Amino acid sequence: MQHTFKIQTFCSLLILIVIAGCKKEDPIEPVVVKTYLVENVRRTSISIRGSADIPATDTLIAVGFCWNTKGAPTLYDNFSFDGTWYEFSRAIQGLTPNTTYYIRAYASCLRGVFYGIERKFTTMQTSTGIRFNSDLTYGTVSDIEGNEYKTIVTGTQTWMAENLRTTKYNDNSEIPLITENEEWRYHLKTPGYCWYENNEEYYKKLYGAYYNWYAVGSGKLCPSGWHVSTDEEWKTLEKYLGMAQGPLDSWWVRGTSQGAKLKEAGTENWAPGEFAGTNDTGFTGLPAGIRDVYSGVFSGEGSFNLWWTSTSPYISWAIAHGLVNYSSGVTRDSKEKEYGFNVRCIKD
Repeated sequence: MQHTFKIQTFCSLLILIVIAGCKKEDPIEPVVVKTYLVENVRRTSISIRGSADIPATDTLIAVGFCWNTKGAPTLYDNFSFDGTWYEFSRAIQGLTPNTTYYIRAYASCLRGVFYGIERKFTTMQTSTGIRFNSDLTYGTVSDIEGNEYKTIVTGTQTWMAENLRTTKYNDNSEIPLITENEEWRYHLKTPGYCWYENNEEYYKKLYGAYYNWYAVGSGKLCPSGWHVSTDEEWKTLEKYLGMAQGPLDSWWVRGTSQGAKLKEAGTENWAPGEFAGTNDTGFTGLPAGIRDVYSGVFSGEGSFNLWWTSTSPYISWAIAHGLVNYSSGVTRDSKEKEYGFNVRCIKD
């Protein structure tokens, strides 16, 4: 009996030692997920970053963001999948204007799903429309569908003061509408158009349509008596506004105040910044953003835009001009023809 008691006592002590040793040698390291501040809050989109610190003893399965309008969002709500990176970011699109959302980063690993802190944001109100220069006199022109555009005389040129939004060529044939990112991206080498974030209701009248260059290259986009502006016609406009010859022939952001004179005034559509527009010309350039050639994703609304020209010095590339919120200059660049940019027509 005494021998049996000693064995039982020894076994109990051994179990306690093993348990104590496990607790000391194998602590459970925490999973730390961070949700950084929400950035670039617009009407239907935001930008956000996150990070995940996963112990070496665990395996990261997925990271991303989840959001809702109630609070404490989980993977049962809207969510993104952003791979298995420890630092990650996302442009969340397709949101509703003037709506309060809650968002947080998540990380899924073998031990479960872990969330970062919750961030709250409210999207901008729907735009009240385009702010033209009330001190100037505008004309009008209509396209094949009956869409009416304001026009403005600048120097010796007459430009549309709004982005083209036709879905038909001027011979009344249809331009293909491309909504899926996979269909739009790099391999689309036939004409196509779309609306920003595929949201015709919010963006058609404000920003117009986004065309790839294959639609521009048809020569049939603009109303009769009008055409897609050339690179040289853009230079003529920029020179009239005071840009020197050297910058005219260079690339990327050039000039001084020419971009400000072309931008819509105010910050209802342009993101706030020190390079606000004056719209002295009445051109009323808007920050419509673009559709990306590599991913098919929309980006840049509020910050920049690009307009196609009909000038194509290379087989796969064409020239575009545009505006940015971090400069008062005008951009000039050569881009792959599969990008989705806006179009401004100029009178013949």
